[in-house]
Amino acid sequence: MPRRAIDRSQPTLLHVQLRELLADGIRRGEWPVGSMLPSIRDLIDTHGVSLPVVRMALDALAETGIIRTEHGRGSFVVRVPESGTMRLLLFLLCNRSRLDPFFSRVLSGAERAANAAGCALVFRQIEPDDVDGAARQLAALAVDGVVCAGDIDDVSYRALADSGFPFALAGGLMRQQPAPPEVRIIGNDNFQGGRLATDHLLAVGHRRIALITGPVLARHWKLRRLGYEAALREAGVPFDPTLTAESLSDSAEAAEPVVARLLSDHPDITALFAGNDRYALGAYRALRHLGRRLPRDLSIIGYDDLDFAETLDPPLTTIQPDIEGIGEGAIGLVMEALAGQPPRQLLRRVRLIERGSTAPPGP
Repeated sequence: MPRRAIDRSQPTLLHVQLRELLADGIRRGEWPVGSMLPSIRDLIDTHGVSLPVVRMALDALAETGIIRTEHGRGSFVVRVPESGTMRLLLFLLCNRSRLDPFFSRVLSGAERAANAAGCALVFRQIEPDDVDGAARQLAALAVDGVVCAGDIDDVSYRALADSGFPFALAGGLMRQQPAPPEVRIIGNDNFQGGRLATDHLLAVGHRRIALITGPVLARHWKLRRLGYEAALREAGVPFDPTLTAESLSDSAEAAEPVVARLLSDHPDITALFAGNDRYALGAYRALRHLGRRLPRDLSIIGYDDLDFAETLDPPLTTIQPDIEGIGEGAIGLVMEALAGQPPRQLLRRVRLIERGSTAPPGP
């Protein structure tokens, strides 16, 4: 068994201590690759810990690919962990749909940063508002910290805060209000992105500019709309609320009829700011069904610069946030929390990617 022992006087959780004892024994060759670890009963008796403590320690080693557990046989060493204390971080996505293009890139950035920091990162997904699900995920995994992304409401935030795990919010803001100052959070500058998109349409000569977002109760949609309104105001263009519409679902299919209604009700619209690239894709489809040409009859700008944006015909002008940088930054915030540093709230800058879907108004 490992030479060190569980130290109950230390603040480190027991399952984390046991996980490190086992990892250290593997590094020292006490259990070579292919060998079997002591049984659960032996670990309980040797270290004087409970069954849940042993299971959480073994689960953490299995999650990081260090051991493989075979039902009815035991746990076997698969690889030797890197030197130093191994940290296990959880990327928890609150989202109804499968991992979408935006959050897959946030996750990619988080994985890269976790690897660079010598940490293992595991991924789990729950339904928005599933506070019990979040609590189960946190209780089931012996993690050192959490990156939470997606649709985060006040109740879900409170569940995270009450869990005691160091955590950071990635990819945006809390759903309905600014995050409290003690929350570590990183996202893109939605207000600046909304203003930048609208400024571009104004600069090429448009004045009748429509906007489609998701429900503005969600803070990131509200901020993009406020950026749109600010750009119009600064250009001396009156804000017309009838040129704005909300899609109840975050998809091209939901946006298509919304855009069609906007164009039917306001045939003088010459440009559209689509609040994300999926809404822009729905707008492309609506224009084709209406027999209108892009960008001659309507200029469209999106938001997010997802992978399909440059493959559209014409390629989509869009706002590009630093999506992978959000994931990297969220890991950095969790590492700061683990180091006892004070919380920070960060905004990543956005930039305009000009392609072929915007042009001066047609004749």
